[in-house]
Amino acid sequence: INLFLFVIKLFFGFISNSIALIADAFHTLSDIASSAVVIFGFKMAAKPPDKEHPFGHGRAETIAALTISIFIGFAGLEFIKTSINRFLAYQIIEVNSTLFAIVIISIILKECLARLSLNLANKIKSDILKADGIHHRSDMFSSLLVLVAFIGVQFGYPKMDALMGMGVGIMMIYSAYGLIRSAVDDLLGRPMDSKTVNQIKTIAKEVDEVSNVHDIVVHTYGAHKFISLHIEIDEGKSPEKM
Repeated sequence: INLFLFVIKLFFGFISNSIALIADAFHTLSDIASSAVVIFGFKMAAKPPDKEHPFGHGRAETIAALTISIFIGFAGLEFIKTSINRFLAYQIIEVNSTLFAIVIISIILKECLARLSLNLANKIKSDILKADGIHHRSDMFSSLLVLVAFIGVQFGYPKMDALMGMGVGIMMIYSAYGLIRSAVDDLLGRPMDSKTVNQIKTIAKEVDEVSNVHDIVVHTYGAHKFISLHIEIDEGKSPEKM
């Protein structure tokens, strides 16, 4: 779907001379690259633990998500630069009903892809799929900006195309920032949310003779989590008999 949208957007972007549509096309191309990174990340994360990586390779997902984010950010910077140059120069934009139809179809398809990725991400607790879903949704919003640009051109404001091209670039950078921050937090060791900690504590207290639980630490490696904790028992009880 992304490859189809990229080819169509790029073709009609050059025909219409629309920088916003061309930028949107390459935003879609970056989705193809991110999908390839998603596949690579999952394959790496599925590798079993070894001597060098006793906790497995789950954080390959997070590294892959970080890679996607950096790619998005640099692409956004390039399109802001190109759009500024386009804004300063006079360019004739050719807009017709076909272009409107292409952009509307792109908005619908990208939102469907975003929902698919985000639903799967929530189901299997995958950071990399979440990053991919957010990328799809940012592409959907960039297509909305292209639609606004075309409406502006139709009403006699050709520079609206360059302005919306900048908007697409800014949106890409904003999306990249959020994803990079999340990935870095995971790599540095993001603390587990209080709800999960309380669930762990409740389960541990269900064990006979356990009176209290504290110092709960959760290490995340992709879809796998490793938990360490301290338990308290009566001083007259033997841990060996629990």
